[in-house]
Amino acid sequence: MKTIQISAQGASPVRLSLDPREVIATSEADGMAVKSLRGSVWVTLDDGGADHILNQGESLPITTGRRVVIEALTHSEIGFSKPQGRFSHFPGITPTRYAEDCWVCL
Repeated sequence: MKTIQISAQGASPVRLSLDPREVIATSEADGMAVKSLRGSVWVTLDDGGADHILNQGESLPITTGRRVVIEALTHSEIGFSKPQGRFSHFPGITPTRYAEDCWVCL
């Protein structure tokens, strides 16, 4: 497993290409969003967090200070975006609020 460093201070989203079964981890994604730009990935929030499968075009806000572990299920490309206001999003993706602290990108 590779540990990556990302910064919410950067102006551009961080993009990574992953081979099938490749695993990366970071503890620096708090307040960011991860998006599957191509392929499918399995995202786990450590310390009791839920598991999520993201298919191409789907994103997940990272709202905890926990370590994030991502495994590529197929040849994949992911992106991390910096916060814009209360929620991070990618151009062309609109966050939809379903509850007080529940956002889904459509």
